Amino acid sequence: MKTRNATNTMLLWDPKTGNVVLQDWPETMVNMSTMSYRSGLACYPGVREASFEKRKAIIFIEAMHLIVRDGIDPNKLHKVLLGLEEYRDGCSSDMPGMNREKEEYLDTCEAAAMLMRKENSLRAYYQKKGHAYGIYPMKVGSRLMWSKNQVSRVARGLPPTKSSY
Repeated sequence: MKTRNATNTMLLWDPKTGNVVLQDWPETMVNMSTMSYRSGLACYPGVREASFEKRKAIIFIEAMHLIVRDGIDPNKLHKVLLGLEEYRDGCSSDMPGMNREKEEYLDTCEAAAMLMRKENSLRAYYQKKGHAYGIYPMKVGSRLMWSKNQVSRVARGLPPTKSSY
């Protein structure tokens, strides 16, 4: 199953009826000829070419437009947008529908391997700055434990989320 994000998914909405849907782009198109749907996200090259963080900002800005300008129900929109990885990444874990799994942690050896760094590099950064690559480890006794989610994000070239601060 492919991951839905703003590069491969359109957001369609009808201000008259309040309907909001996510639609694969460009493979599948709903029959929009008899509907007054507006569209956003993947149907625009600027969105498809944007960085993950910029797409996340675009989604949240678009959501505000739909709610304030077009009168779309915020809860309905939230449930639909949960289908996009950028939106989920920007939501806190206590929001309805998030169902994030319990946080997993890596020891310094595992974190260093995922980041393709030496263990001592992570320890040295932690000693100097209190974090390494923006990831703030949890101290358990004398050991450092690193959020698996945050290490994975940094290893993919993404910044750690604010929840790691």
